[in-house]
Amino acid sequence: MVAVLIRMKLAVLRNSLTDKDWVRLGWGVLFGLAAVAVTYTIGLADASPRVAQDKLALLFGIWTLGWVLGPILFSGEDRTLLPENFRSLSLSSKQLATGLLGASFVGLPAVISLLAFILLLIHSFQLGVMPVIIAIPAVVLQLIFTVVLSRVSTSLLRKLTRSQLSSALSSMVTGAIMAFFITGWLLLDTEQPILTLGFLPQLSTILYALPSGWGIAAVYAAHNGQWALASVCLAGLGLLILLLRSLWTILLVSRLTVKSKRGRTFGRREIRLGRFAGQTGAVARKEFVAWSRDFTRSGFVYFAFFYSFFLCVYPFFVGNAALLPWCGGIFVITAIGSTSNLYGSDGSALWMTLVTPDAERPDVRGRQLAWILVVAPIALVTTLAMISISGSYWAMPWALTFVLAALGAGAGLVVLNSVFRLDPMTDANKRSEDMFDNPIGWWQFMSLMIAALLLVAPSAGVLVLGASLQMDGVVWAGIPTAILTGSFYWWWFGRLAYKSLEARGPELLNLMLRGRAALHPVSDAGSMKLDFDKVTGSMSGKRKTVFFTSTIVGLLALFPQGIAPLGIKLSGGGGDPVWFLALYLPEAWQWPCISLMASGGLLIFGHAVFMYLSQKRTPVPR
Repeated sequence: MVAVLIRMKLAVLRNSLTDKDWVRLGWGVLFGLAAVAVTYTIGLADASPRVAQDKLALLFGIWTLGWVLGPILFSGEDRTLLPENFRSLSLSSKQLATGLLGASFVGLPAVISLLAFILLLIHSFQLGVMPVIIAIPAVVLQLIFTVVLSRVSTSLLRKLTRSQLSSALSSMVTGAIMAFFITGWLLLDTEQPILTLGFLPQLSTILYALPSGWGIAAVYAAHNGQWALASVCLAGLGLLILLLRSLWTILLVSRLTVKSKRGRTFGRREIRLGRFAGQTGAVARKEFVAWSRDFTRSGFVYFAFFYSFFLCVYPFFVGNAALLPWCGGIFVITAIGSTSNLYGSDGSALWMTLVTPDAERPDVRGRQLAWILVVAPIALVTTLAMISISGSYWAMPWALTFVLAALGAGAGLVVLNSVFRLDPMTDANKRSEDMFDNPIGWWQFMSLMIAALLLVAPSAGVLVLGASLQMDGVVWAGIPTAILTGSFYWWWFGRLAYKSLEARGPELLNLMLRGRAALHPVSDAGSMKLDFDKVTGSMSGKRKTVFFTSTIVGLLALFPQGIAPLGIKLSGGGGDPVWFLALYLPEAWQWPCISLMASGGLLIFGHAVFMYLSQKRTPVPR
């Protein structure tokens, strides 16, 4: 049965992968190999045997935790082979459970994890022949345990994969990773005594007591001649795998025999959000409820918050609190970029607005009000809290001016962009559990953030004027200036939005239902797609993955790792190496590293440009 289900899964994957799946697979390979590289870098660094053992236990614990939390944070359970598909077959629960578990090892996550766990085998070569012999079954058992634990935990937490908690957790991880590439590099400049001195004995004991550390304990027990302990560790890991398999069988039987309950209904539930009167208030109430129930919408807000939070907190971990007062303002700017597709997230429900007489103006104003109710409290509380934590009370007028002006600009920009640059999305009730199926448009995200910063500039000018004149009264005048300018942005952009909705409503609904091809049909087979989105959209999944990967890697290598350290070296600057790899190397290797990064980045980015131009010249078939 295991072999049959493995062949079935391979056949399904071979015949069902779309261009989007190939792109996602490419990014998965990239991030997975990066995680393996980080694991090897930390695990193989020079250290005493005790420290090396502690690091391995910690790394394996993190990988195991990733398998447990990954489905909750990102994609839900693997839906290639669902147990429900085999409900009518004459298979025992044990046969089906064993077959599905065997098929779980077919896929990118298992291969990437195996590469990470092989670190234990590589490390065992430093310890002797017997540790190598013990490490081989330890690696295999570690991988099996991790995969089985993931299936069991996913089954236990299936209901959590579509919840606000899941949305918040996935957004927290995404925001933390993205913020790390901007300010998180500062953490690399600090001394890490744990990596050189080891953990506290209590923490080490906990790491080895967890099943993720039993394989490591077995290898080191063999190194020390403690054969009984090594055997107990491996046997315990095998016994735990059998217990988890039995639990998975029980959960599988329950899943296939117990009728699923109906989802929550909200039809008769009274929502109290204040006494908003009229059509605008009704839309505001409806939108506010949508923000709390639509996990895709709320995920965009969670992402904006956690991204801004970690962006400001990473430097604080190394003693730099300069960004903390601006956390609330950065959150608003990020939220503008991530939540600017309000009508797109509604899907085909746009027709309800269009068939209601004179509903465009209250609909736009209600959405603006709901957006303020969602974003403003978080921004203001975060700003005041971060100022208190940092003790930078001098920044109070500056931070509040930034937040208030950005709120007004955002309330106008999100509806204006949603009407003029609507991006069709799947209806809320038809969206999958995968967060990557509803991404944020990168160009739209960046352009709106830049626009918001430009709109904040007039209020910032009052602050700069007051600071240059050393007049506190003028500085504090930035707050009412921000309120006035923000109110103007709210009114003017909202007016443009509902006027456009009145004039272009049917066109937008057509776009929502049929996509952009409905508005811009291809005229003949030899026509070219000149726009960037059209050119990249016409690429195959594999080609698109190579193009974007080459662009990002090439730019990172050319500018941050090549040109920037080149300028520092030529100017005679020293100081902290920050995130410049070449400056961490000995003097004799710095120039070769800079040359390699600059030339390699130029070649890789040039390859991306060549791919783009060649795709641009390719005729688009009718």
